[in-house]
Amino acid sequence: MDVLTDLVGSTVAVGIVCLVAVAAIGGLVWAGGNFWDHGRATQIGKGAVAVSIIAAFVVGGASALIRWGAQAGSGI
Repeated sequence: MDVLTDLVGSTVAVGIVCLVAVAAIGGLVWAGGNFWDHGRATQIGKGAVAVSIIAAFVVGGASALIRWGAQAGSGI
């Protein structure tokens, strides 16, 4: 069980790092699109930032949600 816990923890860490990188790149695309007045690039940048932030919350809270579900299901 310890190996599985370490694997899941490292997977979550890698996922969060990747999502932060996507948010940073999306922010650069958003800023560049706004600076050079490219509307579509601005929309893509905004979308990338929003999706990466939401995904980071989901990935970060997944273990707590699974733990809550396991505890709720054990009482049935």
